[in-house]
Amino acid sequence: MEARTGEEDLKMYKETCIQLRQLMAEILDMKCKGKLVEATKTIMNEKRIQASLLFVSLRKLNRFDKLRLKKMRDLTHDAKQRVDTFHLQLENLLYEVFHLRKEVDKCLEFKSKDEDIELISVEEFYQEAPPTISKKVIFLKIILSSLFKKMELLKYQFFAGDY
Repeated sequence: MEARTGEEDLKMYKETCIQLRQLMAEILDMKCKGKLVEATKTIMNEKRIQASLLFVSLRKLNRFDKLRLKKMRDLTHDAKQRVDTFHLQLENLLYEVFHLRKEVDKCLEFKSKDEDIELISVEEFYQEAPPTISKKVIFLKIILSSLFKKMELLKYQFFAGDY
């Protein structure tokens, strides 16, 4: 395809149409005069050939216009595809943000069962625990020790009938 713009092709189209109208008017004028001498026939044939060349030029302009239109439609389609892809990615990200917010809210509302357990004091635990013990093990032993004491208390309450 040539490097002309659509505006240049439009200008050529208008000029070609004007020339074609003039040629057709001249041919019609020659036919209406009625005197078809050999010189008039030759001129009329030349004008018909010129008109045919102008029609070929119009067809060429039409083909260029169709190619230009197809190229623009393809570019528009590609741009729409990119926009659709970005829009889908945005929707996915928004859904993920929504989901993560719900998960954060669930975590913030979560209340652990061990928060209700009354633990024995650390001093009381150290009285009963061996002297070389890590902090994690200390926490676990405190929980277990509290659990056993509560179980003993519940056992006494059960057998005493205070349940």
